[in-house]
Amino acid sequence: MSVTNSVYIFHGRDSSPEGRKIQAMAAIARTCGWKTIIPDYSAIKDPDERVRLFFETYDAPTVGKKILAGSSMGGYVAIEASRIVKPDALFLLAPAIYIQGYAQINPEPVAGHTTIIHGWNDQLIAPTCAVRFADRFKADLHLLNDQHELYQSIPFIERVFHDLLQSHSSATRLASLVPAL
Repeated sequence: MSVTNSVYIFHGRDSSPEGRKIQAMAAIARTCGWKTIIPDYSAIKDPDERVRLFFETYDAPTVGKKILAGSSMGGYVAIEASRIVKPDALFLLAPAIYIQGYAQINPEPVAGHTTIIHGWNDQLIAPTCAVRFADRFKADLHLLNDQHELYQSIPFIERVFHDLLQSHSSATRLASLVPAL
C-alpha cells in the first residue's frame, strides 16, 4: 500500500501562496515526496474566516502523516486547524499568537510536535509571544536575528523544515515495513 504524507502550508495576511517562504517550504516538501496543499487566502484578511474556509474544504487523508505549517497569520490558522486535523507536527514561522481581536487569543495546538521559528527583531509579533507559547506547549523554538518576515533566515527555515519532514517520512516508512516483518 502506498502511503502519501500531506503538508498544508498557510501564508500570512499580506502574503500569498507565491510568497518566498511559502514557495521555499513547498519546494522542500515536494523534494521530500510530500503532497503539498497551499490554500490561497490572500483576499481574506480575517484569520478566523480563513480557519472556517479551511474546514469547509478540508478532506482528511485516511493514511499518511499530516503536517500543518504557517507563517504569521497562517501560523494562527495552522494552530486552530490542528484542533480538528490533529497533525503529526506543526511548523510555525513568527506565528500570530496572543493577538487581540482574534477569536482565540490563547490558541492551543493539538500536534505530536511543534517547531517555532521567530525573529528577535520582529516589530509585529513580539518574540516574547513565541517564547511564552513554546514554554507553555514545550515546542522547539529557534529565535533568530531577523525581522517578522524572516527573509534573511530562509536557508535556515529550509533546513529545519526539511529535517522535520524527513524525520516524519522515516517514521512512516518504518511503520509500513513493520507489518511486513
